Amino acid sequence: MITKILCITDGRPGNQRPAMLLAAEIAQNFQAEWSHVSVPKTPWRSLGNFLESWLLGVTKQQHQPLVTQLKSVSHDGLLIITCGRTGLPYGRYLRRKYHAKLVHILNPYGGLKQFDAVVMPEHDRINGPNIVNYQVGLTTQPKADSAALTFMQKLPEGPKLALVVGGTNANQHISPQNIAAWRTAVKSLLPDLAGVAITFSRRTQNETKQLVLEAFSDHLSCFYDGQGPNPYPGFLSLCSHAAVSTDSMNMVADVAASKCAMMLLPVTGSQPKFQPVLHKLVAQGRADHLAFGRNIAPWDELPKVAQMVTSLLLGKHAHDQHENDGGVPPFGDPV
Repeated sequence: MITKILCITDGRPGNQRPAMLLAAEIAQNFQAEWSHVSVPKTPWRSLGNFLESWLLGVTKQQHQPLVTQLKSVSHDGLLIITCGRTGLPYGRYLRRKYHAKLVHILNPYGGLKQFDAVVMPEHDRINGPNIVNYQVGLTTQPKADSAALTFMQKLPEGPKLALVVGGTNANQHISPQNIAAWRTAVKSLLPDLAGVAITFSRRTQNETKQLVLEAFSDHLSCFYDGQGPNPYPGFLSLCSHAAVSTDSMNMVADVAASKCAMMLLPVTGSQPKFQPVLHKLVAQGRADHLAFGRNIAPWDELPKVAQMVTSLLLGKHAHDQHENDGGVPPFGDPV
């Protein structure tokens, strides 16, 4: 029986948040405690996470105090959840050392049989007896916390737009032409817009931030500048509409899990593996490109994913993850 869940990530929001959300959901199934610890990259990253995990147990490097801290965790009923590349060798080390159960989020790139469950996006096209796929992302319906409420006080009553902007990655970037098209679409579809709440990702370049703020300067707006408590994604619950750039599946998932009418903001370049996800959102009416989807029911995959992982931890076969209760979309009625 699972009594303790330890999440191990590099501390970046894109890895830490999914791990913590999954841990909290699974903890309810076992009445277990859960916690999170951030870890640094090992000096042996180029050797692969399998060798890294062995070296963690036999060397005396500067990060050894952190490994010692992890060793002190009680191993009775221990479940390790890792997300991303950096936390993976620590998880594999603890699994071997304490016979802990190990769940990894995202593709570990090999050694799939070493995990009790691997949770990864459907667009990776990897299946197996211990694989749990999700369609968009591991997130949950956003709720307004004190940071979000304080943030949104700056905006007047009336329709509000959450503008969620990513940034440059290996295949995509946001151009001035993209931003101009976003502005035109929003202005056309929301003529009575009262205000705009803006958040940027860690990848958003300063030039892009400035262009976005200028493009939407006709409206009273507020944006998170990294100072103080982060109001995102809580402020999504306080907006009537949301527009999100298509370079980040984490951000797309956050918006899809809200009750906002959802617009997809195109960027320059392409990421082919994202296209099936975006196509599903459009086909089911949850979102559209430079237009708002008509279906505002939240797309919340987390409870189902957590239940499937729980089944694997209990030694049961997870049910068919490619079907969804008679074909009903996970966020609402068939369209």
